[in-house]
Amino acid sequence: MPKTTSLLSEFLTESRILVENARHLPDMSAVLKDFGYTAERLDQGLALLAETEALIQKQIREYGESYAATQALTDAWAAADAVYIKTLKVARIAFGDEPGSGAALKLSGLRKQTVTGWLDQASTFYANLNAGFGDRLARFGYTPAKLAAEAALVEGVRQTLQAQAKESGEAQQATVVRDAKVAEFDTWVSELRAIARVAFADEPQKLEKLGIVVLNAPRAKRKAASPA
Repeated sequence: MPKTTSLLSEFLTESRILVENARHLPDMSAVLKDFGYTAERLDQGLALLAETEALIQKQIREYGESYAATQALTDAWAAADAVYIKTLKVARIAFGDEPGSGAALKLSGLRKQTVTGWLDQASTFYANLNAGFGDRLARFGYTPAKLAAEAALVEGVRQTLQAQAKESGEAQQATVVRDAKVAEFDTWVSELRAIARVAFADEPQKLEKLGIVVLNAPRAKRKAASPA
């Protein structure tokens, strides 16, 4: 079953030629009717084609939104981290080696490399600064308003992460639904193509009208000359 964008595009183009010409060309539909492909049945195939195309386009849109959400998360994280790291360095100077403050603000150690780990460290840092530890930073120019603004950037990362997870899930679900419909339509088209090969076995030019490429029959091999 085709899944890449280019293969899906080729599959839809070939399938449309097959189903539309089988339905709308009288010399095609008249013969195929004797094999059970009535106008109603071919219309069902056209409807299935439309459903497949719609789901393919939806999957493309969903992944576009997922990529955009991922980029938004990357940008929000970078912006918040830039101010957080700077304030963290100032806090380490302000609180020195005080074990209580260091633990409450998570001052020591490396910063987490995952967004969830980073959020835990940064959220704890700003929450405890705003809960009373922030006074020690006032002499370095950190007002409550400034700390609140930086904390809002961290919260923005959390919200953007949630949005990214939502978009990613929707994109994956759209892929599952698309693949199921493509598989269903592929089966339908494969049966029609196989029947057409039987129905027009003696008229290869008509198979060409349906987009079915017919190779020239191989020439019969000549008998080897008998030795004298």
